Amino acid sequence: MRHTNQNSFDRSEKRPLSALGIGSAGRVLCVAGERECCRRLLEMGFCGGAVVEVIRRAAFGGPIEFRLRGYQLCLRDDQAQCITVALSKVPSGDSPIRMRKNPSRETGFLRILQRAVAG
Repeated sequence: MRHTNQNSFDRSEKRPLSALGIGSAGRVLCVAGERECCRRLLEMGFCGGAVVEVIRRAAFGGPIEFRLRGYQLCLRDDQAQCITVALSKVPSGDSPIRMRKNPSRETGFLRILQRAVAG
């Protein structure tokens, strides 16, 4: 009998990190690409088994913001394509990753983007 928990990941559903939607989570399976790019991603914490969640995407194909190992960082789409993840089987809204303490608080990036659109 296999033990499965609520936070399981399906290794058969592999895809690049850049293909995940906002709010989706995945577990890093491997990092591929140019040597320097791989080294940098591994140093940032994208090691095998790390859980990563997509927080938001910038407009017009800009950077993608991720939550990884307790901090948030942005990657360009071509960098995110170098990372292969297994999709989370957790239903949306039940993310295995801790939510922000104050979700109503806007970051500077979002405020600037909203002013640009409204202005």
